Amino acid sequence: MRLNRIQHRISHQLRTREMSTIELSATPKDNGYQATVKFPDGVSVNSKEVYPTIGEAIAAAAMKLLDMPDRLARLDQSGP
Repeated sequence: MRLNRIQHRISHQLRTREMSTIELSATPKDNGYQATVKFPDGVSVNSKEVYPTIGEAIAAAAMKLLDMPDRLARLDQSGP
């Protein structure tokens, strides 16, 4: 019986520790790359600016993500 409780607890912990994925990407546009942040719920945010390199576009996407603390907080509130 104790083993069943332990298995149930482990199973519950695994279900409640699902990971959320936020995708940062750089898409070719004009003479450079556009930054994109994609959230687990399917919402995407694109930059208006075009960056000369992929690295700069990814860095811009990361900075944009940091400018959206309310969006990040909702990830914790949504639960599994």
